[in-house]
Amino acid sequence: IGYEVIRDKKPQLTISELHKALEAFHEKQLITPTACGAGIWSSGESSKYIPSKEPEKEIQQRLINSLFGWFRGLAIVEGEDTVLKGRIDVRILAQPTDVSDEGLKYWTIIELKVARSYFSSGKAYPKATLISDIVKGVGQANEFTLDRQVKEGFLEIYDMRKDKSENLLVCSDVKSRMEQCSNKINATVRPMYGSSEDARVAGYI
Repeated sequence: IGYEVIRDKKPQLTISELHKALEAFHEKQLITPTACGAGIWSSGESSKYIPSKEPEKEIQQRLINSLFGWFRGLAIVEGEDTVLKGRIDVRILAQPTDVSDEGLKYWTIIELKVARSYFSSGKAYPKATLISDIVKGVGQANEFTLDRQVKEGFLEIYDMRKDKSENLLVCSDVKSRMEQCSNKINATVRPMYGSSEDARVAGYI
């Protein structure tokens, strides 16, 4: 992961800073089962890569807390916002740059998806369903940016699969849907490992 850095000045509310915040959240809170804590992996079965029943919701709340702390005083970070197009997983609100506008405005949105090898029952998760989930996530992120009138959005894919050799973002269906987006969608696949040994072999610790 590299050296720890203690910030000596207040961060700016920028897209590049949000990229840093998302990367730090992933590295500090999701890489290994120990970092995750309870609730994301099925208890005692992380080494088998079996997730909990609702890993996405567990990750969502941790992400909201992390981003709220990161951008404290600059933005409000909230989840579960229902709009006409569906439910936004994470929204970031900030004061508009135009001083004539009142109230907080949408700054960006973050859509979350979990890629998995298994259901919490241990049954294999169908690959076709997994790809469909990611394609849906791309579409949702695009629709939400349009609905909330933000220039670009984020799709965070947390990869809990045992076999991570296939890059989900280069699958033909996913690439095709990305190319259809009206706005820029920053899509990133972030690996999660079922054991510290697996994370070490992958070069993360």
